[in-house]
Amino acid sequence: MGTKGKKVIRAIDRITDAILMIFFALCLVLGLYIAYDSYYVYTQASSDRMSGFKPAVAEGENIDTGVLKELSKDVVGWLTIDGTSIDYPVMQGGSNTDYLNKDPYGDFSLSGSIFVDSANAGDFTDSYSLIYGHHMERGFMFGALDDYRDEAFGNTHTTGRIITVDGRVIELQLCAVINALTTEGIVFDVRYANRNIEGLIEYINNNKIYVRDVEIDGVRLYALSTCTSSTSQERLIVLFREVNG
Repeated sequence: MGTKGKKVIRAIDRITDAILMIFFALCLVLGLYIAYDSYYVYTQASSDRMSGFKPAVAEGENIDTGVLKELSKDVVGWLTIDGTSIDYPVMQGGSNTDYLNKDPYGDFSLSGSIFVDSANAGDFTDSYSLIYGHHMERGFMFGALDDYRDEAFGNTHTTGRIITVDGRVIELQLCAVINALTTEGIVFDVRYANRNIEGLIEYINNNKIYVRDVEIDGVRLYALSTCTSSTSQERLIVLFREVNG
C-alpha cells in the first residue's frame, strides 16, 4: 500500500475515533440528564418538601392550621395514611386538571399534587369525597396505594386522618379496596355518587378486591384514587370511612 493510501486510512481512523468519542460523550450527557430528571421528579414528589406546612396535632389541644394556610389559597387539608409514605397537603382547584401537573406551590411538576375532586365540598362534609394522586414509583404520592392490594397489608394499615384547614381532624378507617374504570359515574361523578350512596356501596361490594368487616352505611366515605398504568382507564381505589363524624 502506498503512502497516500496509508494517509487515507489514518484519516479515516481519526474520524472514526472522533465520531465514537462524540457518541460516548452524548451517551454520558444523556445518562446524566436522565438521572437528574428522575431525581428531580421524585424530589418533587416527596412529602418532605411540604412537611413544614403540616399542622401539629396534640390530643386535647386546638389545632393551629395557620401554617397550612400559608402554603396556598387552594389548600383544603392535610392527608396522612399511617404506616405509609402518604403524608401530603390536599389541594382543590377549579377543575380536576388544575393540580394534575402542578405542585402545591403552583409550579409545574410532573408528579402534580394530591387533590380532592373539584365538585366535592372543600370542607370534606360530603357523604363521599374523591381524592386523586399520581401513581409514582418508590411509593411516592399515591404509588403507596399499591400495597393495599394485599389484604394482609390492609388489615395492618387501617388508619389515617385528614386535618382540614378549619382545624378539624377527620379520623379514617380502611373499609374497602376496589378497581374501577374512569367511565364509572357512580365512582368518579361525585355529585351523582353523593345522590346515590346506596348505588355506590353496591358498586363497592360488586367490584371489590376485598372489603373489610366495617360498617359503611350512614358514614362519610373517602376514596383515594390512582391509575394502575399509564395506558389503562382502570383505577385503584382505596376507601376509608370517617370514624368520628
